[in-house]
Parts: sequence; C-alpha cells; structure tokens
Amino acid sequence: MVVIAILGLILTIGLPSAFRAVSRTPIQQAVYDITEACKQARAQAILNGLPATLVIYPQEKTFKVFSSFSQNHSEETNELAQPITPDINSDISTNQLGTEVFSAKLDDEIVLEMVDVNLREFKDEEIAKVRFFPNGTSDILTIIIQWREQEWRKISVDFVTAVASVEVIK
Repeated sequence: MVVIAILGLILTIGLPSAFRAVSRTPIQQAVYDITEACKQARAQAILNGLPATLVIYPQEKTFKVFSSFSQNHSEETNELAQPITPDINSDISTNQLGTEVFSAKLDDEIVLEMVDVNLREFKDEEIAKVRFFPNGTSDILTIIIQWREQEWRKISVDFVTAVASVEVIK
C-alpha cells in the first residue's frame, strides 16, 4: 500500500509538468502546421508526378494542400484536368486545383506578419497559392509569424529543394 501511495503521489506531482512538456504553445503549433503543409504539398507533387498547390488564406489564417487531378481522376469525375497557369495567383478556383489532402488553421493569437510568394507580398490578400513540382522544386515562400509580440518565427521554403526551414527571429 505504501508503494502504491508513493506512486500515486509521484504521478500527481509529475503529471501536470509532463503534460506541459508535451503540449505545444500556439507558435510551436503554427510552425508545425505550416511546415507540415509544405511537406505534404512536396510529397504529393513527387508521389503523384503532378504539381501540388499549397493555398494560403492569410485573412483566415488557414492553409490547405491540393493534389492535382490525375488523368484517371478526371475520367472518373468526367471533368477535364485544369493545368495550373503560369500566374499561380490568378483567379483559379480551388476546385480546379484538385483534391484537398491537408488543411490547418492557425491559432487566433498568431499574427501573420509576412506571407511572400515569389517575392510578392500576400499578407493583406484573400488568397496566396504556392506550387510544388514533381521534380522536388517549388515557388519561393517566406512566412513570418508572431505570437504575443514576444516570439517571431520565419518559415522559408527553399525553391530548389522545396524544403521548409524555420528561423527564430526574436
């Protein structure tokens, strides 16, 4: 009984600190969500052999990854696959981008300070689209996020490798 009481006491004391260690702060979750969206888009493009698109809705703080239609999918749905135009941020509806394979919404405490796609600012726009290609390359993407005016993170996607990297700014 003494051993069980000691174990119960240790669990009671240790459980809250263990929970805090496992749970993420909003900025950690935001960094994870953004980098995961980039990983998913890159993987979809390479695995399917077709471009994938990361669609960012800066005003809603939402990220979605779309896998392009394959020829088989187009035949099954009796729709024509729509090629992505050179100006990716032109008015292409999301249903022309393919199938949604990933989505994430950032915490309300997170502020998007910068959303740059191909050196063009989209922070104040409704939508920004980033292409990921089957050869493992992508458009240039830079996102800066802020949490509680104390912590800043810069997430950059290298256009040669389409791999996201994170830098602590402040």
